Amino acid sequence: MPFGTADFSELLDLLRSSRTDAVLVSLIGQDAVDFNRAFGHAGLSATILRLSCAIGENELLGIGADNAEDLFVVSGYFATLDTDANLDFKQRYRNHFGERAPALNTFGQSTYEGLHFLGALFDQALRKPEGWGRLGQAPLTYRSARGAEYAGAGVNHMPIYLARAEANAFEVIARL
Repeated sequence: MPFGTADFSELLDLLRSSRTDAVLVSLIGQDAVDFNRAFGHAGLSATILRLSCAIGENELLGIGADNAEDLFVVSGYFATLDTDANLDFKQRYRNHFGERAPALNTFGQSTYEGLHFLGALFDQALRKPEGWGRLGQAPLTYRSARGAEYAGAGVNHMPIYLARAEANAFEVIARL
């Protein structure tokens, strides 16, 4: 088998013969990398669009620029997101870890955002007389590189982005 442990040749033959217009790729990690490499090597990316909700920057690097044509991804965060909050986040990350730091991705950003959210919850509980019993009922202000907001009482505003793979990076094309 040319890639990893999975052999996608039968599936790729079926996609080619069925004249499929688009594929929803629900594979994760190395399986997503292997499938998309095989898809590209089979020449299918010239005629079939791919959409994934589980490919991040690290997987895209593994897939390779030659295999990323017409690959679209939906996610809550992309390192290339062009917002003031993300530019600030990236600058702080690079200042702390250096230029050779691992690629920023949705998992790292989610951890960052989750810790800031938790800190804001604790801060709110310590400042309010009702404290822990009403945790999460009031709006919270916390750092988010993607523009997420918590309006209180379980109401979240979480942006979702659509991006197109362009070589080894994602180009965000829409906020959904």
